[in-house]
Amino acid sequence: MSNSNKSIGRNPLVPTFILLFALMSATSSAAALNTKVAIGPNVVASPKTVTLLDPNPKLIDKDGNLIQNVNLPSNLIRPIGTIADGVSKLIFEVTHKDFLNFSIVGMNPKDLSEGTLSPLIASRGIEKPTSSIVVDPHPTKNGTLVVMAVYTPPDSINETTADHKNITVSINDPNNHSVSFPPVNIGLYHPPVVLVHGLWEKSTFWEHPLSNFSQLLSNAHFDVTSADYGKHNAATFDPYANKTFGNYGINATRYAIQTALKNYHKNDIAGSQVDIVAHSVGGLIARGFVQQPDYNNTANYMKGYIHRLITIGTPHFGGHLSGPLFNHRNDWYCSVPFPKIAIFPNGCQFNLGITQLKTIYKNLSTPIDQGGVEALIPGSIAYSHLCPTNVKSYAIVGSWGPLGNASMKQLQSFFRNITNNPSFNLDRDGFKGNFQGNNDLQVNLTSQAGGLHTVFPLPTNSKQNDLPPESVGYFNIIHAPIFIAQSDKNLVHAELASTQIENGVLQLLNSNDSKFANSIGLGAPCDIPKK
Repeated sequence: MSNSNKSIGRNPLVPTFILLFALMSATSSAAALNTKVAIGPNVVASPKTVTLLDPNPKLIDKDGNLIQNVNLPSNLIRPIGTIADGVSKLIFEVTHKDFLNFSIVGMNPKDLSEGTLSPLIASRGIEKPTSSIVVDPHPTKNGTLVVMAVYTPPDSINETTADHKNITVSINDPNNHSVSFPPVNIGLYHPPVVLVHGLWEKSTFWEHPLSNFSQLLSNAHFDVTSADYGKHNAATFDPYANKTFGNYGINATRYAIQTALKNYHKNDIAGSQVDIVAHSVGGLIARGFVQQPDYNNTANYMKGYIHRLITIGTPHFGGHLSGPLFNHRNDWYCSVPFPKIAIFPNGCQFNLGITQLKTIYKNLSTPIDQGGVEALIPGSIAYSHLCPTNVKSYAIVGSWGPLGNASMKQLQSFFRNITNNPSFNLDRDGFKGNFQGNNDLQVNLTSQAGGLHTVFPLPTNSKQNDLPPESVGYFNIIHAPIFIAQSDKNLVHAELASTQIENGVLQLLNSNDSKFANSIGLGAPCDIPKK
């Protein structure tokens, strides 16, 4: 400043020029910062503040509806966005005396692909879903007029290059164009994904070197959390095994869901639901959680915590091989260390000691006498307690045929040993089927499909990447790596190491609800025990 003063003092024309420039600059700054600036005769521009709020859970009533009250709690979270679950709403709050128009930029009113807008308090009758809405002002308890609109996200976003996309909402007063409102940018995020493992598995199963399913989803910009009930992974899936939390798997799933949603909330992202990808018994665990008393609550608008459920190789109606396995648990056999298990029921060879079948499995960290295997027998008490699950669902089905023949014969030979029946037929006697190849060597196709229509796209199908609705089946798929014979290693894939299944899950997570069935486990007994 001292140098400028000296310069001004040397030229009597400079001060006038500098003064005029300063006045012009001051006027320009005022236009950007002041609340009222003259822009023409008798016209005043008033930039308005628009506040975006998350109503969850303080403004949700016991029926899951938004409370129609403009006197909002002062401590509502101001989010940067929400998730594409069709449920997790946001509220716009604008102090203004006249009605305002809210519009999703780039959408015509009938295009709902980026969400819908509605008034918090209906004043013009029942409104149809729209992406452009006129909202009236309402007085608060202190006499201020506010205009409040609600944004409801779509049920999905097809965004493969980032974890979210930006939605812009414009706001204007159609009767007073001199009043300006800043556009509101909403981050629309993928719902968090919760992975639920199965019997004898742990959460690290999703990180197996052959697949690393978890990393695949993370690389595709999904936020992933794994449920882990590994310490109790041989226990029953019965949804009422424990009166307090259902069962260990359900409790782990509940915790994983809450953790995933809390992580979003910490980053100022509204979220009420998650997508679940479940393998094997994990699908039954997820279904059992839906039957828990805390599943529907105001924190999820009474819509439940699961946005969509994708099951992979899940025994929705039973795992038939669990019957002979459980029934022979107390029988005595010889076992050899290589391969991992070989049973000789008619005498002990190689001078090895005899061991009960349940002990052999326990030594392999796959117990068969802790409730889980018994529960998987079709018609068990655990299955009688499962209901049809009214959640948007998709079933991924696998079949060992036609190339997994060695793996099938290996498993068939194993059951011939433990049943002491040299003519035991895996399909006929094990899976109660009518033809070879109608199972993934643990669960038959009907059980995996959960009552949903299944299509097996042929390898020559040019549209094989376009998944059919409800359910899809893949050939040369085996339930888990342990069941693959050495000679089949390059011919078949385990379910969570299959590129087809991985791509299918990614496609489903980016699909809208039209790909999903409205429920799964159709025809389940639903014999809920009395309290």
